[in-house]
Amino acid sequence: MKEFFCRQMPVYLAQIVFIIETYHRIRSILCVLIATCPEGHIYLCPDKTRTEIFSNTGGFGMRGLFWSMGRGITLLLLFMVFVSCTPAGETPGVFVVWSVGDVSVVRGGAQPKQIALKESLVPGDRLQTGKDSFAVVQLDTKVVIRLQEESILDMTKINDQKNTEVFLGKGQVLSRVTKLGKGESYGVRMPTALAAVRGTEFSATFREGEKRVSVKSGTVDVTVKGAGEAAAPGEKKAVPGGTTLEFDGELKARPIDSKEALQIELVSIVPVLPDPGKADEIFLKNRNEELQKKQKAVEEKMNESAAPPTTMEGILAQYRRIDEIVLYNGKVIRGVILQRGAAYKVLTPGGTITVPNSQIRNTRLVQSQ
Repeated sequence: MKEFFCRQMPVYLAQIVFIIETYHRIRSILCVLIATCPEGHIYLCPDKTRTEIFSNTGGFGMRGLFWSMGRGITLLLLFMVFVSCTPAGETPGVFVVWSVGDVSVVRGGAQPKQIALKESLVPGDRLQTGKDSFAVVQLDTKVVIRLQEESILDMTKINDQKNTEVFLGKGQVLSRVTKLGKGESYGVRMPTALAAVRGTEFSATFREGEKRVSVKSGTVDVTVKGAGEAAAPGEKKAVPGGTTLEFDGELKARPIDSKEALQIELVSIVPVLPDPGKADEIFLKNRNEELQKKQKAVEEKMNESAAPPTTMEGILAQYRRIDEIVLYNGKVIRGVILQRGAAYKVLTPGGTITVPNSQIRNTRLVQSQ
């Protein structure tokens, strides 16, 4: 009903205004053509003064008054419709603005379906990412979140303008929150914790053996439930910028490490769109290609800053490959080749070694992810 009112009523009122204005223009033309206005019909002449509006018979030009009032009332109604049909505080909604790899949404108990660019999300939707996949979602014009690989995120209270909230059931979500309005907050709820903020950049991680909140800037209030003897259920901790709070078994605050800070950079590089639902898809695709380059630069910094793995499993997890180097003397080296050329630099569980190219018989890839 409201949609019909807001769409059709302005059209009808505009037609009425057009009719009234047409009448007044015809009236003006008649007054130019008629040199002298008939007695009792002086109201037809728009060039008369207020004292001349009264006719010689002492009466008032009621039809002229009626048309003038009608035009004023119609314009007033048109203005009221405009005001009432302009939604106060209406937001651009929640949209997927970037995704890579296996990203699906589960809606209303249906089977998962591959997410689409600019897909609109509603409360109750569940977002899922596979290996080497991620999704970037913009909530209103205030929050940008990036769901990392092998994660599950429920869109719980995304339409609540005062207390926007998502639920991280598994994995990791990175959040960039611009300055919210008075009384507004954004939170990431997890099975055993809630991280709530008003404006900051932070990550929330909930995996087996890895439960933490890392804050790059601003302050995040973390409420922990059942975090062992170190914290009572429901205890709240203020986590300042540059800090990571671990809550896997017991509460432990420590300085944020370089890898955690760089991970948050992956959402920091994403600009906020003024209205993501109306963004042109070609524009988004071009923008995301540029963001992909920035992401690659951040990932390279992460690899450089990360402590080198000391096991073959760790090398595979970080570099997603295992190389084998066979030397002329029969020795076999396994690890990952970091550099090729006159000398090969190879990362092994025992550390990084350098092997002259002249000593290498051949190399091959033995495992990849």
